[in-house]
Amino acid sequence: MSKRDFHETAFDEGTILKLDILSKYLEEWVPVFLQGRYVNRINIFDFQCGPGRDVKKVEGSPLRIVRAIARAKPSAEGRVVPVDVYFNDADKQKIDLLQSELGSFELNAKCSYHFSALNFEDCFAEVLPHMQQQSVANFLFIDPTGLVRIEWMIDQLSMLSCTDFIMFVPSANVYRFNKVEEFQKYFPGLTFSGSLVDASREICTYIQSKLHGTRQEYYLAQFAIKKERTANINSLVFGSRSLLGLNKFLSVAWGKSPNGEANYDLCGDVLCAKQYPLPFMDRIPKKVESFHENVREMVLAKRLQTNHDVVVFALVNGFLPAQAKVALKSMKEAGLLQRVPPMSYDSVVKGKKVETLS
Repeated sequence: MSKRDFHETAFDEGTILKLDILSKYLEEWVPVFLQGRYVNRINIFDFQCGPGRDVKKVEGSPLRIVRAIARAKPSAEGRVVPVDVYFNDADKQKIDLLQSELGSFELNAKCSYHFSALNFEDCFAEVLPHMQQQSVANFLFIDPTGLVRIEWMIDQLSMLSCTDFIMFVPSANVYRFNKVEEFQKYFPGLTFSGSLVDASREICTYIQSKLHGTRQEYYLAQFAIKKERTANINSLVFGSRSLLGLNKFLSVAWGKSPNGEANYDLCGDVLCAKQYPLPFMDRIPKKVESFHENVREMVLAKRLQTNHDVVVFALVNGFLPAQAKVALKSMKEAGLLQRVPPMSYDSVVKGKKVETLS
């Protein structure tokens, strides 16, 4: 089942939110490698890029990717890491329009564009050798027309290191038709136990289970987007080899939603398109309260013994370290902890300021 060609209409609020999440994540991701000494090349792939803008000239993913690269500052030591950006669309006319659009952009980095007009799987197979090179960092934006064969996709991802991705999944369609043979080809063995509101979370768990057997760990998170005035819900599934990537994506997600995983209340109420506060935003979401209680129980049971343990526990469960710190502060106020240690990712994981909880 293919999705409609939204480039022929104005982007709706859900699409713009998706693009905002992409932009903000890349603004965090690109500088990590552009300034560091970890890689010799950065690869960014946009597999269904479109012409660059919608009919109202709102920027699509290609121009947002280019701007994220332009905003990133080169290393203070003067080292410039080459950036290769691969734009693909099955529609050759859209690629021609994009090439013309990008002619006016100047970047602050040594950046090269590559263009192709292939279907998703053919394009992926063609660029895979570039992803597999030594000392490269890869970012994949997977927003194809139609569905992706998940098991095939996971086989490809399992061969890559230093690779982050954001994948679009039409979760409403998968939820409604998952038992149809056509959909089972793409999501073999997927079943749902909850409602449509929970579908994005269940799809992410399904993909995580498929990645579990690969040779390197992937950290996954998801963000569900409910379109205004409809019951349609789609998903962004994020994956990274590193906790740093997961921390950055969750920072973006929590900046877009009071529950960190959807643009609607987890009880089903829709957030308005412009993100104006609604009554439920004035209270702590139930999932946050539950998380605080989980941290408390895990610390008291000695299953979380250091601040590093708590930071990792927070991130893999879709929360930020700062939210775990709130739980530890509450425990200190109740006399259950003597002090609250450093809890930021930079201090604990990057700075290695690991302390035992006491």
